[in-house]
Amino acid sequence: MREHNSLSEAQLEMRSEVELAFGKRNPPRADEIINTEFIEPTRIRNFFNGRAWWDITLEVLWSDYSGGGSACLSFMSPKGRNYYLPLYLLLAVEHYYKGDAVTLDFASRLLMYAKDDHYYKISTLNGEEMKAIAKVLRFLASKYDDKYAQEALDYIWKDYLQ
Repeated sequence: MREHNSLSEAQLEMRSEVELAFGKRNPPRADEIINTEFIEPTRIRNFFNGRAWWDITLEVLWSDYSGGGSACLSFMSPKGRNYYLPLYLLLAVEHYYKGDAVTLDFASRLLMYAKDDHYYKISTLNGEEMKAIAKVLRFLASKYDDKYAQEALDYIWKDYLQ
């Protein structure tokens, strides 16, 4: 579980926003996360299968997943990605520099999902989930001067801040 006492007030606020928007529901079935037999996606499916997004930490991702954790969402089906997206939102907020490619490249991946929505279907998220993403992107752009977070915010998510 995540450590509350090491987070700033702003990080705790972001966590609360993400948890409220995405809620805690059962994880998707393995075949709903990824439906392929290629090696890398199979490793991703096996790692995430049965795990709730809120039970995975950066340390668990690094120690239990044998691949590079930064690309996991990109291989997932829209249902799997939308379910595990709050995990990555919180990792970016809480471990921006420590998370290396998992967190430093996260906003650029969100931008890619938005630009290729016909494939990634990021638009299938509900309004509250989109608002939470927008707030996280604003936080990343402001706190960490993440240019991709600002670009993603400007591209699609700024409309959700009003």
